[in-house]
Amino acid sequence: MFSSFLTITLSAQTDTTIYLFADSIPRYKHGEEQLASVVSRNIRYPKFDRNTGRQGTVLVSFVIDTMGKLSDFKVIKGVGVGCGIAAVEALETTSQNWIPAYLAGKKVAYRMNYPVRFTVRPPYERQNLSEADSLDLVKIYTAEYYFRKGVKSFENNRMEESRDYFAKAIEFNPKDSESLYNRGIINRALGHDAEACVDFKLAGKLGDSKAREEYEKCKVKPGSQK
Repeated sequence: MFSSFLTITLSAQTDTTIYLFADSIPRYKHGEEQLASVVSRNIRYPKFDRNTGRQGTVLVSFVIDTMGKLSDFKVIKGVGVGCGIAAVEALETTSQNWIPAYLAGKKVAYRMNYPVRFTVRPPYERQNLSEADSLDLVKIYTAEYYFRKGVKSFENNRMEESRDYFAKAIEFNPKDSESLYNRGIINRALGHDAEACVDFKLAGKLGDSKAREEYEKCKVKPGSQK
């Protein structure tokens, strides 16, 4: 008697759905009070917003994946771009300290909202900004955000990622001499000497003394930017 066996191998499929409901929603590992404390400690209250009395609640939406890591931040209600960026940065410090959501006994990605309160005490100066001034402020705050991301990536030895963040900072604020200098340092470390010298030259023209020193070194190298 002839018999045959058919073996079917089913590949495991990853559920990439981001849920808005679950049997068990995500929880911070150390409790709600500790979450509020961590966020509060890590808030960088933007100087302009603090000095002008800008305050209120920023509502941030983000995804918690199956490993408890946070991503895809969105400010859905804010009191100014500076406070929005500050709220996102504070929440980023809690990443990987979350218990993920569960649905039907399985871990799933989940989108949730979290309110971050900004309160400032007087005295402060009221200032009325023009539309152009407000736009400039948005660019400066955004540049500062990418600068800090660049520094963090550099500290974790993620050079190319760090360079990209500094490039983003420069895109929003071309006069950001620190980002230019740091990108120059990374470009040189990655072997891109010509690009590094351009960064040092631009940063030096903006008044960065360290960049001027580095650019002087460029001048003595054959084929370097002059």
